[in-house]
Amino acid sequence: MKRFIYSLMALAIVACSKPIPNEQVTAFYEELQQVVGDFRIMQPDMEQRVTQMLDSNEFKFSDLSFEQLQMSRDYRAFVRSAVVKEAINQALQKYIAQNDTIGARAAVLACSYIDKGHAETKALQAVAHPAFAQLLQNPNDAEDALIAGIAYMGEVEQSQVMGKLVEVLTPNVPKLDDNGLNKAMRVFQTAINDTNVTPEQLEALRVALVDRNTKFKADGEAAKDGSIISYGKDYDALLNSAIAKGELMNCVAPEINFLWSTKKDLKKLSDLKGKVVVVDFWATWCGPCFRSFPNIRALQERYEGYDVEIVGVTSLQGRHVRRFEDGRTESVDTRNNPDEEYKLMKEFMKNHDMTWTVVFSEGSCFDKNYGVFGIPHVAIIDAEGVVRYNALRPYEAPFHEAEKIDALLKEAGKKAPKDPMSTENFAK
Repeated sequence: MKRFIYSLMALAIVACSKPIPNEQVTAFYEELQQVVGDFRIMQPDMEQRVTQMLDSNEFKFSDLSFEQLQMSRDYRAFVRSAVVKEAINQALQKYIAQNDTIGARAAVLACSYIDKGHAETKALQAVAHPAFAQLLQNPNDAEDALIAGIAYMGEVEQSQVMGKLVEVLTPNVPKLDDNGLNKAMRVFQTAINDTNVTPEQLEALRVALVDRNTKFKADGEAAKDGSIISYGKDYDALLNSAIAKGELMNCVAPEINFLWSTKKDLKKLSDLKGKVVVVDFWATWCGPCFRSFPNIRALQERYEGYDVEIVGVTSLQGRHVRRFEDGRTESVDTRNNPDEEYKLMKEFMKNHDMTWTVVFSEGSCFDKNYGVFGIPHVAIIDAEGVVRYNALRPYEAPFHEAEKIDALLKEAGKKAPKDPMSTENFAK
């Protein structure tokens, strides 16, 4: 009798472990997508319906093969549901525990289903996986792997992830295909301002990327007219920039030439040597830049009459964005018409009480030498023309900048305000 019961149990286990047909998985995914992707359904109601669907379905996510779990990436709406993300993440754990490439791929896939507050943990789990380096050696896996490694960005500015990712990535750069190189450059761009990446690590990655980019440029692509389109020029500029080569901080500020300036006879950044210079990279279309104006204005008011120059550095954009008090914006086409863009800037400054110096730089306001990958971006240069601070954000309370500026004025033996600046954040 016992033998008969054990036989039935064995048959039940086999039945339960029977593979789920892909067609059945696809049908369920599509049914789930219709609910999760319907933005007419309020979030609580949507999650309740999803829970009911998961409870009543013939199979669970935990019953699926890894390949079937990977299929979920094609259903982008899934990331809207915390219930779905949790179910997929739970199902992935048994695969992540494997020390092979399946385990690494599972850890990478988990980064597609990040919950708020867990981004860094998930990304670190992926890049620290024993088989992560093997993914970088396979062009079919490398792009996804690198995306996973930088998945925490935006939530965590400094973390252990980037240091580990750079360590694993560097020796594998020669094996990257062109898509992998694109993602590796994004890693490098992030690593530049990450204090968890040592100068030695950054330089090793830079050298590896320079070599790989040389091949990328050499590949090129034949155009219809028989000419050659060269790739990788933008990468060259970044890889050879001052910040990438460790020649920015505590070094003479890279020159910025001005095409236009509100200050007469101001032609280049070095003309301001002798003053503490606050360089604010910005553009009219940039909402955070615009919202930071009250903080910049407060700094300008504080340092009126002192040896401090605040310079808003923008560049020709080919469009100018007018901003109205009711929040509306209007984009004006200024392509091939720099004089119109300069004229509109005067109007913009008057309308928004921009009391500081504004210039148009010869190069882009996304100045690679200063590592400007997003704006607004502030650098502070001392009276000797040396970069002392970089990658500051002016939408934070300006007393942070004021403390630095006051110290630099005193260091140069110049007059500084007696009282500290208010801790108020004037930006809205």
